[in-house]
Amino acid sequence: MRNQRKKKTNVSVEQSEGQYGTYNVEMGKPFEAVRSTYNDQSKANVTISNFRIESDLNAEAEQNEKYDYAVFDAVVESTGDEINDDFMQEVSFTFYDENGKEIESYALRETQKVTFEPADLRPNGKNEGTFALAIPKGSVPKEILFDTNWTSATGNTYKYVMLITGAHQQNAENIR
Repeated sequence: MRNQRKKKTNVSVEQSEGQYGTYNVEMGKPFEAVRSTYNDQSKANVTISNFRIESDLNAEAEQNEKYDYAVFDAVVESTGDEINDDFMQEVSFTFYDENGKEIESYALRETQKVTFEPADLRPNGKNEGTFALAIPKGSVPKEILFDTNWTSATGNTYKYVMLITGAHQQNAENIR
């Protein structure tokens, strides 16, 4: 069952053993996400929305000639009984094109667009803001994969796949 894509959308993931895997979720709608470490599991309601491609966000002009920027908003609301530690960071996200090929990306932090600050969350705590990741010019992401276990070696990986469709996709293609 590990890393097997399930056919459910915006699923609630149970903490029981064997529920880890890859889940399809819908952009713009909250979903319950799980992060598993050696000692515990933490849960949060996550919403990824307002995906768009922007240009000229880097202070270095030569970087703007090579890269566009995948920009999106994120909200994380802790739903567990324990403190969630750094539930989401730039390295949590991977982009794929229409052929399922990974798109190279790197975090862009030195811009006013980036407002999401990774932080520990107490129970019922909330963190929200905007991410910007550099992608090669001309790239058109069709999927975002959010991996909650970016630091864990437990093998119990929870991944959430969002298709970039409708207005989000049109916005991404308009930059071309």
